Amino acid sequence: DLLRGVVREGTGRAAASFGGPVAGKTGTSNDHRDAWFIGYTPDTMTGVWIGYMKDKPLSTSETGGNAAAPIWVDFMAHSGRSAVRKEFTVPEGIVFAYVDRRTGRLADNRNPNRVRVAFQANTVPRSDGSNLTRIGEPGSRAMSNVAGSEDPLSPRPAGEPTDSPSETDDYLRQGYQD
Repeated sequence: DLLRGVVREGTGRAAASFGGPVAGKTGTSNDHRDAWFIGYTPDTMTGVWIGYMKDKPLSTSETGGNAAAPIWVDFMAHSGRSAVRKEFTVPEGIVFAYVDRRTGRLADNRNPNRVRVAFQANTVPRSDGSNLTRIGEPGSRAMSNVAGSEDPLSPRPAGEPTDSPSETDDYLRQGYQD
């Protein structure tokens, strides 16, 4: 899902024009000698590299997102893969929620800073931020919603109620559309 974010709202936005589920990673070397985009759909992965065989820099505008990603889209469109529209498989126990990219707190659909994030079940941040006390501390992991849990990412025991019914309602109600 992180690499889908590169295409949804990051440096690989040009690849979104392919349509359907796409994930990828852009890259540009510090000295602009290389640029690339590695993109994939649920069934195909393709990489595009741009550069010279001799030691010569590219133009500073030729980056992975601006130069390589559009080539990837063109290749994929002509490869016959554009008709494939199956979704990426989401592992069991993973849920999606919108969070405020600045605070890490659960965000509603009115928040202009919201971003979609994948979480292990029962680790979704609360809108009041009360379970974010350790985020940002070196070497720490996100806190679970289980009060007193020894392992911050351990799942809640079956049948144990959620800490806040509105937390589940908030992130389920916000449904994500590609």
